[in-house]
Amino acid sequence: MSKVLKLLTLAGLVVGLALTGAILLARVFPSLDIVSNGLPVLVLGCFFLFLLAAYSGPKGAAPSALVLLLFNGAMLYPALTTTAQTAEASRAPLLKVATLNVRQRNLEPAKAVEWIEQLDPDVVVLQEMWALNKPPFNALLDRYPYQVGKQSVVLLSKYPIESKGQITRAGFEVWNETLARWAQVTVNGVPVEILAVHPARPFYPDLQQNDMDSLTRFVQSRHGPLVVAGDFNQTPWTQSLQRFTEITGLGRLNTYRPTWPMRREGTQIVPLLPIDNIFISSQLAVIDTQFSPDVGSDHRGVAADLALAAPQP
Repeated sequence: MSKVLKLLTLAGLVVGLALTGAILLARVFPSLDIVSNGLPVLVLGCFFLFLLAAYSGPKGAAPSALVLLLFNGAMLYPALTTTAQTAEASRAPLLKVATLNVRQRNLEPAKAVEWIEQLDPDVVVLQEMWALNKPPFNALLDRYPYQVGKQSVVLLSKYPIESKGQITRAGFEVWNETLARWAQVTVNGVPVEILAVHPARPFYPDLQQNDMDSLTRFVQSRHGPLVVAGDFNQTPWTQSLQRFTEITGLGRLNTYRPTWPMRREGTQIVPLLPIDNIFISSQLAVIDTQFSPDVGSDHRGVAADLALAAPQP
């Protein structure tokens, strides 16, 4: 039994070292960043590996496991701290924003419409909006008379849209060329820009990285209150999303609440990864964050009440 435990310890060290190396190299090789989505699991695994090594591992295994644990913990820590500043619950919200990946093959889109109607946000950001699932959402148009986009990434607003635009992927077909759409609205005399995003999945690493670079450039070109919301197709601890956060200085609202996958083949399951998110600029603060129940999609919706940030002394 002791020999088996020692072999398991050595195997764990090899696997842990390989995964750690892949995460480190992800900044140079984007195809490896998909491994970063499992960083919290790797940290937990290193913890148990350290306990196993301390109990029955070969000589030197426990210190090695401890180094892996501390190193991966250090990589995870920044992703847990780059959160948005908060405002007191007593503050009057300036704006309520919601984002939801509707899912192209959503067989119960009426659930998503009901969630939005009950939540009653000022601005709604939708992804994977196509002809198949769109008709039920027409019921929202009286509530949200201002719109940017008709399919794919769609932005709905109660407030008049003063300026708008989109970020497209050059050389792509119409159905998948849209990376993001944006709009500027004025709320109580305060101009706020909302950027609705849907970067590529990690199975297309170069495209995903190009998408994040495009979003980073857009955010850097803005200097007023800004909200970036959508399905990012990556967790906060990926190298890509950490770099986006570092460069833009935006604060993240969702770190710990998994939003995907909510469903598989029509069956509701337990979500594992927080890939749907809202980011805000330093001029804004979050009062409260809410998450949707099952709305027929494989994603959980995210919503937030936002206020102007308190002036810095």
